[in-house]
Amino acid sequence: MIESFRVKFFEIDNPQIIYEVPGWSSTDGGSPCHAMYAPVSNSGMVEVHLIFGGISGIYLKPVDLNEGWNRKIPNQFGEPYLMLMDEEDVLLD
Repeated sequence: MIESFRVKFFEIDNPQIIYEVPGWSSTDGGSPCHAMYAPVSNSGMVEVHLIFGGISGIYLKPVDLNEGWNRKIPNQFGEPYLMLMDEEDVLLD
């Protein structure tokens, strides 16, 4: 498993954006922790790229956003996990 990376994906009204992805823990009311990445498959038929994190999932913010991690900033958001179809959308550091 890899613990440091970025992801890229398209959102419905946004062009392709590259995001930093830490896990999110419940420590101190919410704080970054290690996120993890693992390719997974169902009997070798289809492979997806799973990104998961702390007890509170993962958090994403655009790499060009020059602000610290803050759940109140609209361009930052959390997800329980991500499953990406293309391996090239996982940018390993």
